[in-house]
Amino acid sequence: MAGKPFAELAREMVFQPLGMNNSSFLLTRPAATPYEWTGVGCRALPWDYLQDAPAGMQMSSGGDMGRFLQWALVHHSRHEFQLQFTPNPSLEGSIGWVWELGHSRGHRYTGHDGGYPGAVARVRFFPDDGAGYFIAGNVLSGRSWAKSRRASNRNCWPK
Repeated sequence: MAGKPFAELAREMVFQPLGMNNSSFLLTRPAATPYEWTGVGCRALPWDYLQDAPAGMQMSSGGDMGRFLQWALVHHSRHEFQLQFTPNPSLEGSIGWVWELGHSRGHRYTGHDGGYPGAVARVRFFPDDGAGYFIAGNVLSGRSWAKSRRASNRNCWPK
């Protein structure tokens, strides 16, 4: 593994074995046109891809993220997987080694949010409940993203 680029390792060790054929850290074109909300409508943004993996910029289809969630829900108890969901003592708050750790309406979750001008995504899985979700959009607006986050929590765990 040493000396291999991160994107290549992700492809070989995660994407290919899980059949995530529409996932990559090395994109040459956008999966969708990115937009920005101007207050009166949407304006297309230029495609600008930062090569900042592994910090971000994984692009995946909804189907691929569904495959990942299914795998994660089956394998979440594996020791090496649990390490990712253990709070890192050198960081403040509830942050695992890669994942945010928290509770939503009394349900423990592990998740990660991502965003970039014209693209937002959230993945959450609830290992104790055998459930998870992935939402993504190609319009970056703080207000619409906040509504999506609230709706995902409300619809996943109604009172």
